[in-house]
Amino acid sequence: ERYLTRHRIAAFFGGVPQHVHSLNMDLNENLLSETREMIEEECVEIGNKRYSLREVIGIKALNDSKVEVWLCRKKGSGSCCTGGNDDTRPRILTKEVIEAPESVVETVWNALRIAYPCGPRHVLVVINPASGPGGAMRVYEKSVKPILEAAQLTIELLVTTKAGDAHQRAFEIMMNRKNAHEFEESIEAILVIGGDGSVSEVVRGLYQACQNLGADWQQSLGDIPICHVPAGSGNALAQSLSRLAGDFCGPVDAAYYTVKGNTFPLDLLEFELSDGRRLPSFLSFEWAMLADIDLGSESLRCLGDLRFQLAAIYRICCLKRYEGTITYLPYSDENIDHPIPALSEPLSKASFDDDSNPWVQLDASNFHLLVASNLSHLDANTPIAPHALPDDGAIHLIWTEGDTGSGTKFKLINGLLQLDEGKHLESPFIHSIKCLAFRLQPKPGSRAAIDGEEVPNEPVQATILPSCLRVFTAPPDFSGPPLPQPSL
Repeated sequence: ERYLTRHRIAAFFGGVPQHVHSLNMDLNENLLSETREMIEEECVEIGNKRYSLREVIGIKALNDSKVEVWLCRKKGSGSCCTGGNDDTRPRILTKEVIEAPESVVETVWNALRIAYPCGPRHVLVVINPASGPGGAMRVYEKSVKPILEAAQLTIELLVTTKAGDAHQRAFEIMMNRKNAHEFEESIEAILVIGGDGSVSEVVRGLYQACQNLGADWQQSLGDIPICHVPAGSGNALAQSLSRLAGDFCGPVDAAYYTVKGNTFPLDLLEFELSDGRRLPSFLSFEWAMLADIDLGSESLRCLGDLRFQLAAIYRICCLKRYEGTITYLPYSDENIDHPIPALSEPLSKASFDDDSNPWVQLDASNFHLLVASNLSHLDANTPIAPHALPDDGAIHLIWTEGDTGSGTKFKLINGLLQLDEGKHLESPFIHSIKCLAFRLQPKPGSRAAIDGEEVPNEPVQATILPSCLRVFTAPPDFSGPPLPQPSL
């Protein structure tokens, strides 16, 4: 029952990797009694020691009477069979040499592969050496590579040298999956060591390839899950997932959850631009002051996430007006199946004052900022939408409007000071809603960005693609206090 339950759960979150089917079928027919006991107790007995299956990464024989065991456990925790996400301490990788017969090696590997059937065997590791402070390669060598090698994963390494490298390789990997004879050797997961821009490149490569694959392209997006190993200046995805799980999620932790195959669904935003292009976004759309902060601080990347704070203070002190029209479709059960017209078409034949028209329009000449967020965080320290969940099927719109006087600047600074704790939405000055789609028609004089990449300051429209991606993370923790809800 435990074996079947694990596979049912795996199928719910995207299915079992192809390599597992034949392996587990053979093991299920000829399962050793020792392996069966390990699966049932979720523990392994190696020599005179017992370990939780959750903390065992790999094992190999040194000789006929000694084995080497690799463990990934919470820092400061001892060996036990009750491992799990019981605190927010980071994980560390250790190894132990134990006196045990060589035969235990195969038994432990069998138990691990059945207990964690979604763990990938062949991964692509994308390293962006230019991300953030520039330490991505060091993060890989010190924290990620030892875990992947201990788990005996096949690693393909891509060190990017220019923009577009990660996009191109992700595109090729997804396209190759349609060839049946290549499927067994295909990449099963992608680890991105860098910032959110590096993740965005991979997502766009997978998105473009899936669109070329045919009608079921949205279902195909989740075939290759992504792991974000934080090594950039933003790290919004890693931080949002860490908050969801209530667990620390550093580089070692990210590699650990990849090896174990723990995934969670992630929504995507799909943007239609005025030039006809469609772009995916896993993170956010920024317009007005927020885009100025993000795009205008590129030269300060060496400062990490401090660049955003310094740029925010400067932009608030030099506050200016941004004009445009924002129209959105509120999130509700009635509107989920409401048709979304193309950007070139009117949103509705009815007036916006008509009760039969579900669209809501905001028309102001004094906007300050607008962000459409898919995640709770914009970077590691900015929970811009603390109520957002990765798979809630909603776009979280947050904006401010008003004059540019001293009082407004004070309110913006006060909101900035409350961002770290996510209390900025308690202010009536900051507006927040959940929507299924929105359209922005900006006037000249402003900038816009999708996942940190500048796009033309022209009309743009976004819709939600629910739960079409899968990302590696700790199991979610829904036992804590309720998340704050947006003001409508």
